[in-house]
Amino acid sequence: MFLKDKKAFYKVCFDSMQVGIVVCNSKKEIVLANTSTSKIFNYTLDELSNKNAGELLKNSHNLNDFIKNPDNSKFKVPIEDFGVAKDGREIALKLSFGKIEYDKKCYYKALI
Repeated sequence: MFLKDKKAFYKVCFDSMQVGIVVCNSKKEIVLANTSTSKIFNYTLDELSNKNAGELLKNSHNLNDFIKNPDNSKFKVPIEDFGVAKDGREIALKLSFGKIEYDKKCYYKALI
């Protein structure tokens, strides 16, 4: 099957995932988030764009630690943590972190 617009197809696949996906740069600025993330935290996708990913977590130390040392064995399994929704309520989360290299830059993803 040949896809005429692969970018649009990837976007549909990304947004259809039931798990929340957040991708941020080394400054923790969100560069990409899917609709599940939007629903989990009650933000629009526009509101999530360029937001600091650490603001979504009650304790951003896990994200900070992962960015500093992504090969740490602590990150080989999902981590239980708490997030903070737009209205301030706490949300129990299970996070899996990963590192992405694209165009000679490092990005960090969290599956929620």
